[in-house]
Order: sequence, then structure tokens, then C-alpha cells
Amino acid sequence: MDQKELLYQIGLTLLPNVGDVNAKNLVSYCGSASEVFKTKEKLLQKIPGIGEINAKRIVSNKNVLTRAEEELEFIAKYNIKPLFFTD
Repeated sequence: MDQKELLYQIGLTLLPNVGDVNAKNLVSYCGSASEVFKTKEKLLQKIPGIGEINAKRIVSNKNVLTRAEEELEFIAKYNIKPLFFTD
């Protein structure tokens, strides 16, 4: 499993107001979890269920990746096999 993509997958799950459905829409439209964080706000706004407020949160909420790094450390420490819906 690609650790960098896993970092973004975990980050996606930590975004406020982005649940299962919106996460699937984001990945479907952007192509991957990492691309969600690289996509411009105007394009994110056009994804069903995201809108202006959530797009702003995604673009400005880069600190979720710091939290995701902590999760990766926990996963490694306890030998956990994480699964994302695309696995």
C-alpha cells in the first residue's frame, strides 16, 4: 500500500462534514484522495454534496494531514492493516 496515498485517505476521513458519501464523491470526481487535496476550490464546489462551504474547508484544512501522520504512526506501531473503500 502506498503510504503517501494512505496519508491522504486518512486525511480525507478527518475532514469536517465529509462523511462516507461525500468522500466517495470527492474521490470519484478527483481520481484519488491525494488529488482531493490538490484540487482547486472552484472545482471542488461543483462536486455534488460539497458546495462552497465544504470546498473552503477542504482547501484550508491542511492540518488534517498532520493528524493523519499521527494516525499512520499509530497504525505502524500496532501493526494495523487499514482499509479504504477503494481497496
